[in-house]
Amino acid sequence: MRLYPFFASPPFLQTERPGRFILLLGIMGISLVSSMEVVKLPPEAKREKARLEFLFAEIPQRYPAVIRKQVNNMELRMYRVTWFQKRLQVSGTHRIAIPADIIRVWSYFKTIEFRGENLNRPGNKIVLCAPGKKRSTFWGWGDARKLTGQAGKLHIIAGRDSGYSIEFSGKMSVFEISLSSPAGVSSVFDESIWGTLGAEQPVREVRIRLHPQRIRALAGIARVPRERY
Repeated sequence: MRLYPFFASPPFLQTERPGRFILLLGIMGISLVSSMEVVKLPPEAKREKARLEFLFAEIPQRYPAVIRKQVNNMELRMYRVTWFQKRLQVSGTHRIAIPADIIRVWSYFKTIEFRGENLNRPGNKIVLCAPGKKRSTFWGWGDARKLTGQAGKLHIIAGRDSGYSIEFSGKMSVFEISLSSPAGVSSVFDESIWGTLGAEQPVREVRIRLHPQRIRALAGIARVPRERY
């Protein structure tokens, strides 16, 4: 075993010029600090981050939820929330209210699932109702015990979490209503998409020429999302 004095560099760290290795470490340190710089989130991003935190912190405490940990990145993902569990017997017309906390996280999920009996009986009808008399007939696939359809058919009004309901007409039994996401809802909020690319670099003045009569697009995007920038 060969020992080196504290003031000498071992062969695998020696460079041609003294101080070059120290300069390299300094550059690496600056890059690391820049990459760890906290993104200043706009109000819309802060609301979205709070909504995602609410989904994982509060919803599993109130309703049965299926959450699994990804094998590759070890992040948590939510696949299902069952927000209705009763034996509802429908003979005629019956309406149930959708809880406000479920409406708040509704858009994270792709499908809505009903479990019961005689769900696909001819003449039965399920309608998703939003405030302002906005109604959307539910068209699902499945059988008499399980029907699955698109959760996005419910018209969600931004900033309003109350006044939503589901109307059942006909003769059927409803035992469970769930929201699900096949790929799972990630618990990680991506702050990078709300930041400004190259914000750590100095600002340089440039001169550009505009042609108002032409439409330009970057990767197919021709509109700047004003709510983000």
